[in-house]
Amino acid sequence: MKALSREAKLITGCLLGAAVLIVITALITPPPIVRSEVPTSFNTGEKGIKAAFLALSRMGYQTERWEKPASFLEQVDAEHTALVITAPQANLIANEQVDVKNFVRRGGWVLAAGSRAATMLLPDATGLEIDDKPCNAVQEGFSAPASVQHLHFEHTFLWKSLPDDVEFAQSCGDHAAVVLIPMGKGTVVLWSESAPMNNAGVKKDENLALLLASLPPPHTRVLFDEYLHGVRDDLWTRTGGTPVVALELQLGLIAAAILFTFTRRHPALRELVATPRTSPLEFSHSMGSVYHRGGAGEAAVAEAQHRLLEFLVQQCGISRQLLEAGPVALAEALAGRFNYTNTQLAALLEPPADRIKPAAALRQVRALHRAQAEIAQIVNKLHPTAENDSRD
Repeated sequence: MKALSREAKLITGCLLGAAVLIVITALITPPPIVRSEVPTSFNTGEKGIKAAFLALSRMGYQTERWEKPASFLEQVDAEHTALVITAPQANLIANEQVDVKNFVRRGGWVLAAGSRAATMLLPDATGLEIDDKPCNAVQEGFSAPASVQHLHFEHTFLWKSLPDDVEFAQSCGDHAAVVLIPMGKGTVVLWSESAPMNNAGVKKDENLALLLASLPPPHTRVLFDEYLHGVRDDLWTRTGGTPVVALELQLGLIAAAILFTFTRRHPALRELVATPRTSPLEFSHSMGSVYHRGGAGEAAVAEAQHRLLEFLVQQCGISRQLLEAGPVALAEALAGRFNYTNTQLAALLEPPADRIKPAAALRQVRALHRAQAEIAQIVNKLHPTAENDSRD
């Protein structure tokens, strides 16, 4: 297995350290104080309705959070499903209104709380006003919500003209707190506020009784609408407010640091300028490197000896029979013919030994070149035309 580089070990250590810090922080950090006033099933503050969501699930209802547009309600069994709507966002009401009403007409049950929810479900919502005068509600009619006693409301509905199909269940004089609206095969139970089902209000027995009376019997599927609160069923929304967000940010910073250091250490590459192969100096260096790596010093010496002997034959008139006589005879012939005396010439012309060291080979090659230059100088003095012939 290939060992990790120092940079890879550093990056791995940083990632592990960040993960450990996030886990420790998540364990020891106290839960934040929730001050949101939006009545959602995620909100654990006083205005939230998470307690109602959990309580219904323990009482036999199949509670779920609905995070899709109302158009997807066509895929559910409306006659065995209830939808809870609390404080929808004003900008989403118009797009969802038709689909919610179609769900009710197919046999669905809707428990809606607040004036904006009434705007979605009532045909004459423009004539509806909210009264902020607190009151103790009075029971009216024979419906299930009308059987609950001792209810208190901080806000009530006031209609300028009461629709014919609206039935009061809890009222405060001319004002309504809980009304029932039949719509097609389904029913709408409308509360003037969501306080009876929020985390602070559902603790009271009468408010819990109103919640149960405003829904179908147990074993019904109850959908708590979160889409109208702006919740979307995606990964970013689900990880919001969790340590995963901090981990994502730290991983992003580490990735940016990796890219930055990579570009700093790996600039744009440019092709090196190549020396032409026709350069004599480069050729000489290349051949010298080949001889050096191959340990072939004797080959270089032999080549220098061959050039000297060919020079003696072609430029000095020495016969090849004399060359075959040996280095000593050749040295004596040069001394007698050209008065060239070199006590080392015979030794230089001896066949090179095997595996001659590079330094010794270099000295011998230089000595052979020097001897050839000295003989050429003597020959040129004796026969000036020889130099011109050699140049031609």
